[in-house]
Amino acid sequence: MILFFAATSALAVDLAAFAGDWGVDPARSDDVAAAVMGAPPGATLGDGGANDLSPDQKGEGQEEEDNARARMMADILLLLSGSGQMVLRLDGDAIELTLAGEAPVRVEPDGAWVRAECGDAECRVRMREEGDRLVLERKMRSTRVEETLLTPAEDRTMVSVVHVETSAAARPIEFRRVYRALSR
Repeated sequence: MILFFAATSALAVDLAAFAGDWGVDPARSDDVAAAVMGAPPGATLGDGGANDLSPDQKGEGQEEEDNARARMMADILLLLSGSGQMVLRLDGDAIELTLAGEAPVRVEPDGAWVRAECGDAECRVRMREEGDRLVLERKMRSTRVEETLLTPAEDRTMVSVVHVETSAAARPIEFRRVYRALSR
């Protein structure tokens, strides 16, 4: 029994390792716009669906597809923090999360959703531990952004795998972000 506890606690996330002010390093990160705009459109708009939206079936529905992509991009950037800045502060057994100047929100690592402000809209945020990784998930309307943060490296960089699911895309979108510490 003691060995089991020791093995599982060794895999627990060290929240202190993630604490700090972080900013996306654009030179080392994937281009979010290219990843999002390159994704195939959702079932309602893909495979000729845009043609079905027009009365004469000749593609005037393309405007609706373009609008859906623009809304998708705006929602994803809002959930990701468009500026790429994120502040993680320890608050007991929780993290106080601040995205690009928004009001901080206290998030427990138990996976419970909390309400937060995302720009002028309301979104939900949750955090969970997966081995030595910290997973931050944000959700608004039909868009969910899951950011798996790998334990920061010695050079105070932190790699993140971003997984986006939205009704406006036919399949999930994935890309990489690399954060660098802005402060100690």
